[in-house]
Amino acid sequence: MASNILSRILPPANGGQSIYEAIRDQEQAAATSTSEADAQHEDVDEQNLEERFRDEDMDLLAEAMGSRLNSQSPEITDHPPRSRRSSTGPATQDSSVPRPKWLRNTTRAQQYRDDDVSPEMLLLEDTEAKKTDPNRPVPSRQASLPPPVPGPSTRKTRVQWDTTREQQRLYDDDRARESPAYRPTSALQFADPADKAMWRWTNVENLDNFFKDVYVYYIEKGIWSILLRRVIGMFTAAFVVSLTVFLSSCIDYSLIPTSHRLPDVLVPKCTKNMSALNNLLVWLFSFFWIIKLVSYATDMRRLWHLHDFYTHLLHIPDVEIQTISWQEIVGRIMNLRDANPRTALNINRRSRKFIGDVAKESMDAHDIANRLMRKENYYIALFNKDILDCTIPLPGLRDRRLFSKALEWNLGYCVSDFVFNDQGQVKQIFLKDTHRQALIDSLRTRFIVAGFINIVVAPIVVVSILVLYFLRYFTEFQRDPSQAGARGYTPFAEWKFREFNELHHLFQRRLNMSYPFASRYLDQFPKDKTVQLARFVRTIAGALATVLAVASLLDPEVFLGFEITPDRTVLFWLGILATIWATARGMVPDDELVFDPEYAINEVAQYTHYHPVHWHGRLHSDEVRQEFSELYRNKIRIFLEEILGIIVTPFVLWFSLPQCSEQIVDFFREFTVHVDGLGYVCWFAHFNFRKPGQCTAHLSTRRPLGLRNHLHHSS
Repeated sequence: MASNILSRILPPANGGQSIYEAIRDQEQAAATSTSEADAQHEDVDEQNLEERFRDEDMDLLAEAMGSRLNSQSPEITDHPPRSRRSSTGPATQDSSVPRPKWLRNTTRAQQYRDDDVSPEMLLLEDTEAKKTDPNRPVPSRQASLPPPVPGPSTRKTRVQWDTTREQQRLYDDDRARESPAYRPTSALQFADPADKAMWRWTNVENLDNFFKDVYVYYIEKGIWSILLRRVIGMFTAAFVVSLTVFLSSCIDYSLIPTSHRLPDVLVPKCTKNMSALNNLLVWLFSFFWIIKLVSYATDMRRLWHLHDFYTHLLHIPDVEIQTISWQEIVGRIMNLRDANPRTALNINRRSRKFIGDVAKESMDAHDIANRLMRKENYYIALFNKDILDCTIPLPGLRDRRLFSKALEWNLGYCVSDFVFNDQGQVKQIFLKDTHRQALIDSLRTRFIVAGFINIVVAPIVVVSILVLYFLRYFTEFQRDPSQAGARGYTPFAEWKFREFNELHHLFQRRLNMSYPFASRYLDQFPKDKTVQLARFVRTIAGALATVLAVASLLDPEVFLGFEITPDRTVLFWLGILATIWATARGMVPDDELVFDPEYAINEVAQYTHYHPVHWHGRLHSDEVRQEFSELYRNKIRIFLEEILGIIVTPFVLWFSLPQCSEQIVDFFREFTVHVDGLGYVCWFAHFNFRKPGQCTAHLSTRRPLGLRNHLHHSS
């Protein structure tokens, strides 16, 4: 969608055909080739009449349909046979005998798009048990077929032609075929939910999207948790916007000092006198809120299908989703592998012929992870090879990297939507160098256009994040002021630490296990001056708070209303002193802490899997501590950098990232490989787990050693 929008806005990169038009042409060409193959399969009888029949054709037909003909048609030798194309299916006869078009296997997956009817061809049952009268009308999407081509004019050949028609029943005499009443929505309307779920699984065509839905359903803990989260999110957004508008437009703050009730300070009919900015905010929010509500409503059908898949096929109710492991779910999916013709391993020879050109796709635990992480694996490699330039192009900050969530979202918009197609595969045009310069120019233009879009939406995003963050975390900091010193990993550190094919929930689990050791490592380093000041502040604040608390206990009625400073009572200062004391206390390390930074950082490395070579022998140094502290920062600082990132992201998109567009395009071309049954994946994410003596997977590599060595040496 993003590519289509930008193709209408942006001019062609080279003054000729737009790169987006070239991409669409290639995608349409691929779709057209598939459609033509389907049409050949569906209209096989019509096309077959243009050719001559032979004895071998009767044998092949008998073998393919699992039946034996009583007699064979004599060979027609009046005219030589026309040249025929080679079959697309596996050969069953001598290679010198070409197979006719009406026995060639072609893809028919596009014919069965409706989710409410079960195609017989995908049930993988023996056709012997389902034979019916050959004169029964065959369902067809075509209303009628053209009349048959007349046979030879001689008496002998006319008899042969009639015999062939009588045996094969290609057409009824001089009338078009009639299809029976066909209602796809009524076929599974009253079927058992388990049968419906099994039919949907057998008809899954895009395994990437399906496994993505299955995984998201798992990490979000089932349909009811998903719906509850969405409802709470909708009401939270509505509450935040309503509260913001109320505080900014419906209260007369000048009346607060002289008033004692809320109705006295309310502005009557404030919604009619709102400012233009507030009106715009309300209308925009209402528009997006309604769109989100409609999208959630239309998504209910998909969620319920996933619920049926988990409940009836995997036998996992929503109650168990919160406790079951993903490995167990993958194991149960493996048990369903043979039910889908694309992934089945137990298909017999006859069924494989019947399926034809339906693509064989591999499916095991590694393949599922690779499908789920197909896009993320490329970003992991981009960050580990330092290809993305995320430095701030401003004076004094040129050497400072600032990678925020806002910039991460823009990378997905500019790069992912440009490189990958709707099926999640790398577009063919990126795998060739014929359009290299046009792709580079288009990627640069996408970065620049995204920068202007960020300028427009930045004020709204900054205000909404500030309000939401304040309302969500103010009470937590007030209740536990020591949380102000809590640390966390930066977004850049998370991409650095992540492994190829590592799913999100496993990665977060690994990071959470490293937090205690990371904090202990930073606390190992002596902060003598800071500790002394913190202890002094803690003593003073604690002493004053103790005096005020004891005095309040002795005479609470008099002393609690006593003003220590103008308009500031004892309760106010008790809260301030308690906050100062808790903050200072959090800066003082425990007395029983053992100093051993090397042990602490090694424990961190076991969970983060991050241990650069230049750290060896220098784990106790302050340089290593500073480098690690840039990855493990204070959470308040991370939040402030997120706000700053929204402001500086347009400059990064205008000046820094366009300079690495060439490297990005080359990276996708040189480090993309094709794995049979899986598609295009990142070269670094392809783990070859073959045993000795096994054949390797077919890899279509385009990686010149020069670029590959350059990327490895640059890291």
